Amino acid sequence: MKHKLVILVIALLSIVFATGNPAPNGYYKVHVAGKLPEIIYGYENEGFAGTFSGVVDDKLFIAGGANFPDKKPWEGGVKTFYDKIYVYTITGDSIIFYNDSSELSSPVAYGASVSLPEGVLCIGGNDSDKCFSSVFLLRWEEKYGDIVHENYPELPVPLSYTSAVLLEDKVYVAGGTSSVDGTDTGSHFYMLDLSKKKSGNFSWESLPAFPGKGRIFAVTAGQSNGTVPCVYLFSGRNVDEEKEITVFTDGLIYNPELKQWSPIVSDGSLNFPVMAGSAFSSGANSIVFVGGASGDLLLKEHQLRKNLDEIIRLRDTAAIVLYKEERLSYYLDHPGFSKDILLYNTITNTIVKTGAFETLCPVTTSIVPFKSGAILVSGEIKPGVRTPEIFLIQPVQQSFNFGGIKTIGILLFSIVLIIVGYVFLKKSGKRQRVGSQSV
Repeated sequence: MKHKLVILVIALLSIVFATGNPAPNGYYKVHVAGKLPEIIYGYENEGFAGTFSGVVDDKLFIAGGANFPDKKPWEGGVKTFYDKIYVYTITGDSIIFYNDSSELSSPVAYGASVSLPEGVLCIGGNDSDKCFSSVFLLRWEEKYGDIVHENYPELPVPLSYTSAVLLEDKVYVAGGTSSVDGTDTGSHFYMLDLSKKKSGNFSWESLPAFPGKGRIFAVTAGQSNGTVPCVYLFSGRNVDEEKEITVFTDGLIYNPELKQWSPIVSDGSLNFPVMAGSAFSSGANSIVFVGGASGDLLLKEHQLRKNLDEIIRLRDTAAIVLYKEERLSYYLDHPGFSKDILLYNTITNTIVKTGAFETLCPVTTSIVPFKSGAILVSGEIKPGVRTPEIFLIQPVQQSFNFGGIKTIGILLFSIVLIIVGYVFLKKSGKRQRVGSQSV
C-alpha cells in the first residue's frame, strides 16, 4: 500500500509541475527600455556601433560610437565618429534620457568599457585615421550635475576592437588591433590592478598572450571555473596582412592563479558562434551570450568584395555590373545577426539556448551587467545599419498557469498527502502502543 501511494505521489507531482508553461523567451526576456535621443528635432537617432557604456548607481552612460548618417556603405557612405555623451536615469524597467551636455575629448568608437563603482572606464578605440591607447574614467559629479573625466594609465599599445572585463578589482583587456583596418590583429593581453591606483606602480601589466592567432571582435567574461575566478575569451576573428579573414568559434580560459591559458575542451560539438556579440556572467558558474555572428555571412561578403575587386582589375564591364548587383542584394537581403541568448555553464561545459530577441539583435556594441541581467546599448543590426534602441535583458522564472486539470491535480496531491500522513501516524501510534506493552 505504501509503495503504491509513493508512486501516486510522484505521478501527481509530474502532472502538476510538468504542465507549467515556461516564461516567454525562455529564461531571459528582452524589452526596449529606452532610446537614444533625437539628434535633429523630428528625426530619429540612427544609433551607433562601438559605443562606450556603463552604469554607475542609477545612471547609464553612453559615449562615442560611429554610424553612416548620409549613405550606407554600399552606396558609398562614409563612416562618421562621434564624441557625444548621453546620460540616462534607470527607473524600474525604464531607461529615461537625462542629458547630453558633456562630450569626449575627441570622437571615438570601438573601444572597450567596464563599469566600476566610481565610474565607467573607457579603453582604447579608434577614429577614421588611427587607434588610441588612452584610458579614462567617466564619473558623475553631483555638485556639477554633469560628467567629469579622469585620466588613467594608457595602454602599452593603441588598441581598437578589443574587449575588457572586470574580475576581482582587476581590469583585463584581451585581443584587438593597432590599425584601423585590423590587419595587425594581435594576441594582446593586459591587466590593470585597480587596488594600486594610489601607488607609484599603477600601470598596465603585460600578461601571457593567448594561444593562436590574434583576435578582434572577441567576447570576454569573468566567471569561476569551479575553483577560481577566471577570464574567458570566446570567438572573434583574425585579419592578416593580406586582409584574409579567419573566424573563430572556440573558447579559451585564463587562470590568474596559474597565469596560463587553456582551451575549452569539448567533443567537437561545443562551439561559440558569438563573434562581435556580447556576454555577461550569471550566478556562480554561468556566462550568458547575447547575439553575435557565426561568420558565414561575413565570409560571403568578404568573397564578394574580392571577386568585385578582381573583376574591376580585369575591366570586365558586364561582370562588374553583375557582381555589383549581387553585392547590393547581399546587403539589402541580409537577415541580421543571431537573435539567440545562450547560456554556457563553466562546470558542466554545456551551452543551451535560454531566450531570444523578438526584434533584430545588435552586435558591435557594449553590454552592461545590471542587477541579475544586463543592458544592451544601440549597436549594429545589419551591416551598416544601426538601432537607437536600448534593451533591458532580465531573467524570469518558470511560471505556472493553473487551469482546471492542474487544480484537480493539486487537490488530489493534497488528499494523497493527507492519507499518507494519516497512515504513517496510525502505524507509528500502533508501534508505540506495542512498544509500551513490552516494557
